[in-house]
Amino acid sequence: KRHTQSSGNPSKKRINYYPFGSLVPNRHGYSKDYRYGFQGQEKDDQIKGEGNSLNYEYRMHDPRVGRFFATDPLTAKYPYYSPYQFSGNRVIDMIELEGLEATATKLHNVYFVKLENANVDVVIRKSNQTISEALKINDKPNKDDYSFNLNLYKLKDDSFSSKYNYRTSTEPQPMKNFTAEGLVIEDGKRIAGASSDKTFYFAKVSGVWTSGEGNPPSNSSIALGGGIPVYVNGTKYGVGNIAKSNAPSAIPSRGNPNNVPLKYFKQRNNDGYEDLNDPNVGKTVLAYNSKDKSWMVVSQQDDTDGMTLDAIRDNLISKGYDSIVAFDGSTSSTLIHNKSTLVEPAEYKDNAVPVGVTISAPNKKNKK
Repeated sequence: KRHTQSSGNPSKKRINYYPFGSLVPNRHGYSKDYRYGFQGQEKDDQIKGEGNSLNYEYRMHDPRVGRFFATDPLTAKYPYYSPYQFSGNRVIDMIELEGLEATATKLHNVYFVKLENANVDVVIRKSNQTISEALKINDKPNKDDYSFNLNLYKLKDDSFSSKYNYRTSTEPQPMKNFTAEGLVIEDGKRIAGASSDKTFYFAKVSGVWTSGEGNPPSNSSIALGGGIPVYVNGTKYGVGNIAKSNAPSAIPSRGNPNNVPLKYFKQRNNDGYEDLNDPNVGKTVLAYNSKDKSWMVVSQQDDTDGMTLDAIRDNLISKGYDSIVAFDGSTSSTLIHNKSTLVEPAEYKDNAVPVGVTISAPNKKNKK
């Protein structure tokens, strides 16, 4: 439908626009002050002539043919939008996606949440809180927050009565009853957890995120310890050792042969990996892409038909994630989006899990 404007005579109208918004030469009003239009989008007359290029942030539209030539970075996520469309069927309701906001997808009952330009915060629950309550309280206004449980942990008192009280608890348990495995560090100081040379970590040192085995660097600005390796420093982990063709013949199929360099492994065995490889077991996995600086939070509800850890690992590697660490899974797995629970832990785990993490990304309405 062409837009028309009255010339003053009700029986005559002059056409100022072709379909898709292209201007008819010498048939329209013009003002240099009107460079920015609806939603702050820009008319750039220097590229293809006046009225022939409309820039929608990352997308460039040519109204002469009604087509976007530079499409949205998230086009693959929205196959039902063609290059001839704006950002939705009702433009006034939409805020264009530019690749900065968190994007959550669900595959085989497993959440995959990608976060870019994100901040990472440690959350330690108080003795009168569940971990879910602590994570929801940490929700940040004007941010898109995804929060999850972190370290493996254990009871300090191994007695029968202590185990019984823990398993049957219906209210938050004292933090003093538990020890998180692996150090959690902020600004070079331990804020939670105990030293562990067998768990894995994420750490940020001098602005760079890395992953590794054992205790994180003591000068970390933030470190998340107590994890299970999935893909660390170019080495795949899994159930059993898989040797490369040039490896020494002494590498066993199971166990952890610490005297053999990692360069001889296609896959390195990890005993904690096997429990999480069951497709029906809850999972909490954190992955980092050092090239585009994005995070991926992966979470699966326990006792659901989901994915093996092998499948999750290979999916993440195929997407370019080069550091992948799993954290406490099974009935501990927790995922909260802002204040809404997506993956729910068992009640007694909710009452006990000591440490969580919130990763915050720009949301659609406050990205600038």
